[in-house]
Amino acid sequence: MVQSIKFNESAIQQAEKDYSKLTLTPEIKRDVEAFAKIFSRYIPMSEMALKGFISLALREFQMQTHVDIRQVFAMTPSERDKYTEIVENLIYEKMSKVLQREDQKQQLRLAVREAGQASRRRGSA
Repeated sequence: MVQSIKFNESAIQQAEKDYSKLTLTPEIKRDVEAFAKIFSRYIPMSEMALKGFISLALREFQMQTHVDIRQVFAMTPSERDKYTEIVENLIYEKMSKVLQREDQKQQLRLAVREAGQASRRRGSA
């Protein structure tokens, strides 16, 4: 029996609070909301908290790669896959730090990967 992934509640509340304070462009906000809606089907966390983790990952992605996330949508499929994998890894990295149990890291990695694949199928990333 697969156990539900459990996260540190105070970290989840902090992610929600952090996201509520962010000022994002309408386009980025729409992208973050679309990602969160898809990810919420795979990861047991509020959409608001998911938006917080996703926006942190996108910010870090842009700092690391110097690529605006909006540019990724216009890239070739192989380039897009490369960059979306980076974003997925950053999302996983952020979320794995707030797991209640270390032994759920693999389960979280699979959930993030499935959510990422679902978002690519829908053309969201």
